[in-house]
Amino acid sequence: MANTVKAITSDEMVSMNTRRIRGTLGADGALVVGEGLNEYDSITIQLTGTFDSSVQTVQVSNDGTNFIALPTALSFNAAAYKTPALADLGFYALQFSGASAGGNSAIAFTLFATRRGKRG
Repeated sequence: MANTVKAITSDEMVSMNTRRIRGTLGADGALVVGEGLNEYDSITIQLTGTFDSSVQTVQVSNDGTNFIALPTALSFNAAAYKTPALADLGFYALQFSGASAGGNSAIAFTLFATRRGKRG
């Protein structure tokens, strides 16, 4: 088995105020998961699957091009459910940056972005 390709498999509004983005991770490198995330009040991320020494770090950007780690660092090296710190929200784009993948990483991710009320 080889590392799973990084890809977004779906990006949809599941309710008026909630966006769900799903995809796969595994190979080293970066995948921009979503833009326009500055419109949301809450973001949750769940990763599951086989990590085979892979480490996936969450990075953010306000220009959609230059990505850096969150002030309160957020990374995954095993299946977990995590949320960026409330004080860290407001970024425009989010990406997963993978490193140290063994030969058999197959990771699925689900990200929920929710806002409290409908905005203009």
